[in-house]
Amino acid sequence: MKTELLWQLAEVWARVQTNSPYPPEDLEQTKVMFPTSTESLKTASQSVEMACSTLASIKDQIKVLEAQEAQLQTMIQGYMEDKGTLVSIDNKVLATWKNAKASMKFDSKLFQQSMPDIYEQFVRPVPGSRRFLVKS
Repeated sequence: MKTELLWQLAEVWARVQTNSPYPPEDLEQTKVMFPTSTESLKTASQSVEMACSTLASIKDQIKVLEAQEAQLQTMIQGYMEDKGTLVSIDNKVLATWKNAKASMKFDSKLFQQSMPDIYEQFVRPVPGSRRFLVKS
């Protein structure tokens, strides 16, 4: 077991020394590993091209399902009117539509209007996030 662990650590250290990290395992890792983009191009492999096509198809399906979701939710909420809970004939709760607890929120626009000089002292530039768009 020690030998296997030493081999794994050696592999990790070799990747560190050669600046060749493991590929990301999830979206959060991709955002951390590649926070900015360059203007250069990268040619897709056949498998990545197929993945883009499949992802575009999945995104189209999601749009259809989200439209169906909105239509059904509108119908159910319209039926519920101002009632907070919808139950079946046998009193099983089917849906709830209740007000969330009120909370306090800082209104930066109001603060900016009231005290523009102080507001400007605390405004800092924030780097833009990378947007991922699949072109069909």
